[in-house]
Amino acid sequence: MRASRLLSISFLALAGCATSTQQEKDRLDAAATHAISEINACRAREEALPAYQALKDKLGPLDGTAPSPELQANKAKPEPEHVPLLLAFHRDGMMPCRKITLDNIAKVNPALAPPIVEAHAASDESYGRLVRREIGWGDFAMGNYQRTAALRAELLNVGARIDEQRALREVRELQRRQAPSTGTGAGTKPASGQTIQVSPAQ
Repeated sequence: MRASRLLSISFLALAGCATSTQQEKDRLDAAATHAISEINACRAREEALPAYQALKDKLGPLDGTAPSPELQANKAKPEPEHVPLLLAFHRDGMMPCRKITLDNIAKVNPALAPPIVEAHAASDESYGRLVRREIGWGDFAMGNYQRTAALRAELLNVGARIDEQRALREVRELQRRQAPSTGTGAGTKPASGQTIQVSPAQ
C-alpha cells in the first residue's frame, strides 16, 4: 500500500487538532513531524532500490497518486524474470517501510493503525496475485490506487472521531475549571442554561 503521502496529510491534520493541554499538543506536533520525516525517508529508500527501479514503470508511483493512463491500460502479466524483483521489493522496500509507518503512527494516535493494517493485508493479497501472474500490471496498479483512496477516506473518518473525542475532553476540562468560579463551593456546577462553545478543530 503506497500510503505515505496521505498519512503525512493525516498526521499534519491531527497535529493541528484541539488538545486538552499545550503539553499534549506539543507532544502530538513532535510525534507527527517525526513520523512524516521517517515515512518520507523510507519512501526515498524504496524508490532507490534496484528492484523498484527495474519495475517502477509497471508498479506505478509510490506516493499514492494515480497510475499513468498507459499503466492503467497495461494488461500484460509479469514475466518469470520479474518475480524475483517483485519478491525483493516486497522484502527490502515494502515491509521495512510498513514497520516504520506503524511504529510511528502508534506514537501519534493508535486509532489510526487498524485501517492501515487492513489496507496492508489487502495489498498483500493483490501483490501475491501479481507475483503468481494471476493479474496484470494495470489491474494491480489501479487496485492499489483505489485501496489508497479508500484508506484516505477511512483515515479522515478516524481523524473526525478523534477530533470529536478531543472536543469532548476539552468541554469537560473547561467545565471542571469553571465550576469553582461559579459558586463558593469547589463542587458547584455551571449555572442553569449556561453553555460552553468549543470548536472541534482549532
